[in-house]
Amino acid sequence: MRDHVFPILKFSYDHLDNPIIKSCFLYCSLFPEDHEIWNEELIDLWIREGFLNKFADIHKARNQGDEIIRSLKLACLLEGDVSEYTCKMHDVIRDMALWLSCESGEENHKSFVLEHVELIEAYEIVKWKEAQRISLWDSNINEGLSLSPRFLNLQTLILRNSNMKSLPIGFFQFMLVIRVLNLSNNANLVELPLEICKLESLEYLNLEWTRIKMMPKELKNLTKLRCLILDGARGLVVIPSNVISCLPNLQMFRMMHRFFPDIVEYDAVGVLQEMECLEYLSWISISLFTVPAVQKYLTSLMLQKRIRELDMTACPGLKVVELPLSTLQTLTVLELEHCNDLERVKINRGLSRGHISNSNFHNLVRVNIVGCRFLDLTWLIYAPSLEFLWVRNSREMEEIIGSDEYGDSEIDQQNLSIFSRLVKLWLDDLPNLKSIYRQALPFPSQRGPCV
Repeated sequence: MRDHVFPILKFSYDHLDNPIIKSCFLYCSLFPEDHEIWNEELIDLWIREGFLNKFADIHKARNQGDEIIRSLKLACLLEGDVSEYTCKMHDVIRDMALWLSCESGEENHKSFVLEHVELIEAYEIVKWKEAQRISLWDSNINEGLSLSPRFLNLQTLILRNSNMKSLPIGFFQFMLVIRVLNLSNNANLVELPLEICKLESLEYLNLEWTRIKMMPKELKNLTKLRCLILDGARGLVVIPSNVISCLPNLQMFRMMHRFFPDIVEYDAVGVLQEMECLEYLSWISISLFTVPAVQKYLTSLMLQKRIRELDMTACPGLKVVELPLSTLQTLTVLELEHCNDLERVKINRGLSRGHISNSNFHNLVRVNIVGCRFLDLTWLIYAPSLEFLWVRNSREMEEIIGSDEYGDSEIDQQNLSIFSRLVKLWLDDLPNLKSIYRQALPFPSQRGPCV
């Protein structure tokens, strides 16, 4: 195949516009066969790899990443609809990319990719000493290894979906230039080796969907860290104080725990206070479970500008959430789950009384309402760019867009096109729901309801 098929497929690769797009394409081969890759995750990795480093602003870099994914899809080098949020490589295209990055050309033997290896022993690891990137999926390194491999050129290590409870002592000792470390989806991993806290060049650390119980206080030594991902780290109960605030270059912090509010016990207010002090932090995704944490968010202009994805779960005693106009300028995802005491969400427009379509409400694209007591969601008229709406297990819900104090008047006076960009609408377990809106809605972007 490599003698006949790959040279033909390489024609599309050779005609990509520039070396950056080529590097981004080859990087996709680090993911497993038929793996659905989230665009956000892929772009964040591209940023940390330095492919998009001409952009100082993370949002501009993400926009450029989106453009690269679209161009790779149009070139048939990635699969997926141009407007979707995931992509993947066809098996043959991936084999060609691995051939380019692992066995030929300028990238010869700089990348190693292994999948489904039950136990990786020392003699195998020694072969990787020249690698710049190592990607291990559904594979386990012998936890009893006494070997301290010298990965002097290693920039990226992806170790995902293993069954390991711990990592070999000394394994990270000689990774002197590593910038990207992805340990996500290791569901049994309970401890983070202190050696990781000595990786002075590290910029990206992903620990999502692990069972790590405590973030070591030595993590504050990672002063070059730009991206810290803790989504779904369901065992995490301790984030020592003065750790987050000691990461001066942090740009992105993610800690969404949608499904395990009873497990997460970290001091959210303290973490929020520390993040207020970070100069370069511009993207926060976070779950809040208490009234003090929600109040901290609602009273901090700095946090409102930085929090892009917000999940409020449980929050006993929380009855009203009043979202200021400034919040909707940056918020892209809002989730309210099992807030049994929450009666209402209001939009505080402050001194702004202009046309809604001229306001900066265009970033909120996904809303998820689960197990709440709302009678309606009329405040969604302030989210004209909404693409995904999921309402579930809200048994008192009577209508989605109601006729309350500003619902009809705002819609009628300003000729709003409600849900004009809505792609998906999920409605489930809403026994009292009577209508979505008092008039028929066209849903021009809808790809099929789920009721």
